[in-house]
Amino acid sequence: MALQSAHVDLNQLHSFIKLHLGAASPEPADVETLRMELADLQQKCNLLMGENKELRNRLMQYEPSPEERAAE
Repeated sequence: MALQSAHVDLNQLHSFIKLHLGAASPEPADVETLRMELADLQQKCNLLMGENKELRNRLMQYEPSPEERAAE
């Protein structure tokens, strides 16, 4: 009887640890969804970085150079 009780307690402890300490791994479908979302966000980030660079270059055309500022 004591062995059965200890076995149940260990199973409960294992379940508790998995649930509360993040030892439970996500479902494969969740992992794939997160990978797709990550790829989408990385693509959006790259597009925004390119747009930002282009806008900075355009802005530089309208801002005076340091030499022009010193002459003012």
